[in-house]
Amino acid sequence: MLCPNCKSEMKEDFCIKCGYMNNGNFINQHESQDKYQDIKIYNKQFETMNRNQKKWLNLILGPFYFSYRSHILVGTIIGIIDFLIFILTASIISALISIGSIYCLFAYFIIVFYVLTNRIMYMTFSNYLCIKIDDIKIKKIKKHHQNYTKKLQKHKSSSIIYILINILIYIIPIVIILYKYHT
Repeated sequence: MLCPNCKSEMKEDFCIKCGYMNNGNFINQHESQDKYQDIKIYNKQFETMNRNQKKWLNLILGPFYFSYRSHILVGTIIGIIDFLIFILTASIISALISIGSIYCLFAYFIIVFYVLTNRIMYMTFSNYLCIKIDDIKIKKIKKHHQNYTKKLQKHKSSSIIYILINILIYIIPIVIILYKYHT
């Protein structure tokens, strides 16, 4: 069969010469190569994150994973939500244990279920969410900077210092609260 666009021989359902497909679309090799170019410059670990590899890092760090990937605000907010859910779960467990020893086994089941569910959620969605946030940041950088590629190259996509900053954000209010209640 001949290609209706360039009159070359078509192989199966597409033209090798111009990229025409039987459904009327064109295969454009340049678009697919440039699609992730900016985010690959901005986030050095994009390939592993996009394929959701190294899930053990998400498992270990939990909400601190977002801070590790330089999203301190998101890491702080999700960490606070995670902490509040943990407090709620702990209060349910303590209520079950205080009722009687029969519910003690059920309380341990709730602990295991909470931890597994929580960490599976981080392993599943953390990389996707980080990539989406990176994409939003890249669009802002493109909008405000003429030579945005230099700005993208300077970005550190992961650092332990961000985790330490996030831990300090948690520790300072806890120390203040403990100090006020003990004095």
